[in-house]
Order: sequence, then C-alpha cells, then structure tokens
Amino acid sequence: MDRRSKSKVYPVGRTPLGRTPRESTSSYPLGCRLCTCVGRYLVTAKSTVRSGLAMLAKTPELGFLMLALFLLLAGVGVGLVLRTSADFEKQEKGKAQLVINSHSGNFASLLNGALFTSQTVRSFVEDGGAPLHTSVQSFFLGAAPKLLASSSAIDNIQLSPYGHVACVEPVVSPFLNFADMFLAGGLDLFSPDSPINSRPSSIQALTSKKVTIQGPRPLFGVGVDSRGMIARTPMYAATKSPSDPWADNFTWPNPVGGPTLGPYTNVTGCVDVVDPTTGLSLCATDALGDGRRFWGFFTVIIVFDDILKQARISSLGDTGYKWSIARSDELWDGTERSSFSWVHVADNAGELSPTAKGAITKEVIVETSAWVFTIERYEGWKPWWRDGFLAGVLGLSFFLVSTVLHLLLQHQAYLNLLFSMLPRRIVEKIMQDYGDRKAALTAEHFDHVVVLFSDIVNYTTLVNTISPQDTMDMLNSLFSTFDELVERNGLQKVETIGDAYMVVAGTPDPGDPREQARRMAHMAQDMLEAVANTIAPDGSGLAIRIGIHCGSVVTGVVGKKMPRWCLFGDTVNVSSRMESTSVKGMIQVSEPLARILSELAKEPGARFVVSQRGALQIKGKGKMVTYWLHRPGETPPSKETTTDNSSKGVLIHTPPMGTPPGSLHSSFDSCSIARSFDSEAHSPVGVVAELAEVARGLDSLPE
Repeated sequence: MDRRSKSKVYPVGRTPLGRTPRESTSSYPLGCRLCTCVGRYLVTAKSTVRSGLAMLAKTPELGFLMLALFLLLAGVGVGLVLRTSADFEKQEKGKAQLVINSHSGNFASLLNGALFTSQTVRSFVEDGGAPLHTSVQSFFLGAAPKLLASSSAIDNIQLSPYGHVACVEPVVSPFLNFADMFLAGGLDLFSPDSPINSRPSSIQALTSKKVTIQGPRPLFGVGVDSRGMIARTPMYAATKSPSDPWADNFTWPNPVGGPTLGPYTNVTGCVDVVDPTTGLSLCATDALGDGRRFWGFFTVIIVFDDILKQARISSLGDTGYKWSIARSDELWDGTERSSFSWVHVADNAGELSPTAKGAITKEVIVETSAWVFTIERYEGWKPWWRDGFLAGVLGLSFFLVSTVLHLLLQHQAYLNLLFSMLPRRIVEKIMQDYGDRKAALTAEHFDHVVVLFSDIVNYTTLVNTISPQDTMDMLNSLFSTFDELVERNGLQKVETIGDAYMVVAGTPDPGDPREQARRMAHMAQDMLEAVANTIAPDGSGLAIRIGIHCGSVVTGVVGKKMPRWCLFGDTVNVSSRMESTSVKGMIQVSEPLARILSELAKEPGARFVVSQRGALQIKGKGKMVTYWLHRPGETPPSKETTTDNSSKGVLIHTPPMGTPPGSLHSSFDSCSIARSFDSEAHSPVGVVAELAEVARGLDSLPE
C-alpha cells in the first residue's frame, strides 16, 4: 500500500499543530524576491565593511598596503590604457596624414592640369615675333575645343587683349550663362566700374607677372549653386614700336552676332601699374627691359566644386573626417604672403585652425596661391573606448583590492579565531607542519609551569534551579571576564569544562618561574574580585574556589577534528586536587609554589601573602602540606572549614552512573588528565603520542 495514502489531509493553510505555515519566498513576485536578495546582500556587506573597518583600525599598515596596491594596479592599468590610447591616436593621425596628403595632392594636380591651358596660349603669344590679333584669334578659336577638353573642371576660357574681354569659349557654358556681359562692349578688367570687381586681381596679375587665382566665389548663372575660380595669366609680347603693331584698326567679331569689339589699343588706367624696378608703366614700350610689353590676359574659369569632387575631398565627411580649406596669395615679389582666409568649410565642421593642437594639415602651392588643408576626426583623435577603459581599470583595481582585502581580513579573522582557541605558537606550528603526521605528534616538555584550576561552588545545585539558557549566559559572562584577565596577566587559557576554568603559565612560551608564579597569583586574586561582583541568575551571589600547583608538564595537540592543545603530567593532577580540596572564595596552593610566593611576598609592593593551611590527605598523593594565598589583611578560613574540606582530596576519574554533570571533578577530558606517570613504564611524550593515535582513531570512525 502506498505510504502516501496514509498521510492525513489538513485544511488549507493549517499545519498539524494548527499553525499557519510560513510562506515560501519562491511564491513572492520576482521584484519582491530581488528586493529581499538585495537587502540581505546589503546587510551582509554592511556587516563585512564594519568588521573590515574595525580590523583596519587595529592594523592601519594593512590599509596603507591596500592603498599602495590600489595605486599600483590603477597606475599600471591607467598607464597601459593611456599608452594604448596614445598609440591608437598616433596611428589614426598617421592614417589621416596619408589621407590628407593624397587628397591635397589630387587637388593640386587637378588645379595645375586646368591651368596647363594657360601655358599653351602663353607660349603662342610670347614666343617669336609680334603676334597679330588675327593670328592669335585664329589660334585661340582653333585650339579652344582641345583646351576645354584637357580638364573637366574648366567652365570656359577667355582672351582679353589689353585687359578687354574679346573672345569667350564656349559662349554659353554649363555654369556661366551671361557671356553677353563679358562680350557686349568688351568687359574692361581694369575698369574700376567692373561689375565683377576684377581690377584688383588684374593689377595683381600684371604686377606679379605670374598666374593669379581669384576665388573661389559663386558662379554667375541662373540656378547655379557652385563656386568657381578665375585664373588670369598675363602675357607679354615683343615690340619696339611705341604704337601698337598688333591691333591697329583690328576689330574682334562678336560670335553671337552682336556688335564688333575693338579695336583695343591701350589699358585703362595702366599708368597706375608701375614696375618697381624700372619705374615705368608695365603697359609702356619695353616695360620689362627686354623688348616686351603687356599684351593681355588669358583667363580660365575653373569650377571649384568639381575640383573638390574629383580630388575626393568632398567625400572626406563620409569617412569620419571633418575638414576645411584655407588659402593665401603671395605678394608680387614672392617673399611674403597675405593672411590665410577660409575658402571652404565642411558641413558642421567649423573653422579648423591649422595651428590648433592635434590638427592634421597639408599645404600645397599652385602658382601664386597657397592652399592649406586641415582635417580632424568628428569624434576627435581620442579613441572612443579610452574613458570607458579608464573607468573600467579603476573599477577593476578597486574590485581586486577589495577582494584581496576581504580575503586578508577573512584570513586574519580565521587566525584570530584559531589564536583564541590555541596558543599562537602552536597554531603557527600546526600551519607550518600541516599534513606532516609525525610533526603533528610532536610533544613538548616543560620543566616548570604553573597550573590553575577553578570551579563554581554549589554549581550542580544552582543549575537545577535556573534554565539552560540562563546557565549558558552566566558561564559565558563569567568566563569572558576570566578571558580578559588571562590576556591582562599574560597567561594562556587551556580550556573550560562545565563550570571549571583552567589556566597555565610558562607554556607554550617558557619563562622565569618566579614571574610565572607572580602572574598566576595575580590572576587568581583578580578572579576572586571579579566573582565577588557577580550575581547568579537566581539572585544569589556566585563563589568560586581555586587551586594552583607548579611543576613539569608535557603539551601537545591531540586529534584531527577539533584538535585540542592538552597538558599532561602529575602537575595537572595536583593542581586539580588543590582546587577540589579548597574552600569557597579561597586560593589553595601547593608547597613548592608557596615557597616561591613567600619569597615574592617579601618584595616591596607585593599584593599577596601566604599562610599555611596544614596537612591534607590527598587521594593518590598521600599527605600534603598546603597553603592559602590571600591579600594582606585577609582572614584565613577557620580550622573547622579546613577540616571539612580535607575529605575532598579525590582523583579526577570517569564519573559513575548517576553522577550529575557539569563539574570538572565529575567529567572526563583527555586534555586535563591528572595522573602520575611511571617513569620506567611510560614517558609523558609517549603517552601524548598514544593519546593522539587514539584520538585520531576515534575521529576516523563513521558518524
């Protein structure tokens, strides 16, 4: 039959005892569970931080060490990020420099290609004898189609004898649709009233004797949204005649059927254009001193935006760069430049100063114009990941240092716990020899130690009248006070067994027997003072009795699970007998210890005196003369009390059936065995080894 069929069904929400069951957190909404988990984590973190700060306050050098570790990790990490960022920035700037070099070189090549037509016409006019206008016109009209086809960026070309526009090809171009403005009446480029303000650039070209580039500026035309550049080439022809042998009575026919142009025999206002070397007008006969004079201009209209597109400069924005172009013109002698002016700025780029920090620039020279190209990444040269990596490095460094600090604090807490259970030297030895079985069995012999036992008078009767919780609270409070006294007097706590408390001086760190006795005497008196101010849970006063003896012992660690540091030897036995035969509120000491204390009591400022109690029959030892240790002026107990307590000299043994637990004298503990060793049959070290083997065998038994 299925066992589940026998289970009794209870009403919903009720348990067999009638209680409402506790709701499981798994039935809570997800948000509530997350809040619960976060709350628990914060409470744990708060407790951890509080304990960590308390430990750091005790060990400030650990805090400085962690700070140094954080600075080291953060410094190395930040240095690596900055170094990588600098390398990335250098690499990106190198790429940008290659890009701007390539694009600016394309720009210069295309612009020079468009200006190459000027050299062709200039060579025809200036080479050989005096060029007649008829021959120049015939050459120009015949060569114009080839000249226009040499560069797709050329909008039109013009021939201007004496600075008067006389011939334009093509008359109607894709951008320049107002040829009649240039041809009707012949546009005078030197006239102050020129609608295109051409006189300054014309004078500059005539003065510098070089090709000058004007613009870029918006092109004339209906629906035209492009910019153009005007490149004027001054031409000088050979003549020694004061009159014009080129164009006497020559007229230029208007290709569109308009009025004829010319004849042109002089330059408007040319007297203002003087050669600084000769002081003569550049339009005068032999103005250059080599038999030549100004003939006129050959002009090329270049579409600036076409140059940018063909040089792929306009597409820089698509590759992540913002860019700008600035230009300047050389002065007539080529030794100086005019200030740079912005001629083009990419969309949303702003004016990029060529002298700005981190700017990538390239300058190219075309005839008398200098062009400066500047580019920069839209997001700057700093890599996008740098700030995030820096924050990550700092966060990771803090996390690592916090983790190391947490581990160190946990390790220190672990060590503190061990040190509170075992002597420091023993803990260090166990940790050093961990896993070494033989080292773990090592016992140590001490020629002289002082052992103290104490227990609570009428403990068994007391615990029968109070609750277990009150019993635990009482013992915890009392023994915690004793622990503080142990630390203050520089002693070593061995263990507590029920109501009994055991302390030793002289192990694990041996010392002067007199100093051992002095510290233990002070400890015993401090214990009596502490108990005198303690009230039991039932309202009665607590009282203890203390016994002390000195002699040799063997110490060692026994067991693998919950290992115990134990004392073995007859000294432990006698100390226990001194306590069990003592009386309420008194300290009974053996004769060997009394002799040492009597000598110390003679010293100035001694806090104790020793008085003889008498001979007692001690079980297992026979008659022993014992003594009282008390403060100066204290009254020793009466003889009757002494006689009544002399019958308590019994050996610690396994309690018979029915014996109430709780007292040291009614319990068994291997770490406080008080027995006499037969020097011929067993040595103390051998007994420790045997007990350790037995303890390990018991530890290995299945649970």
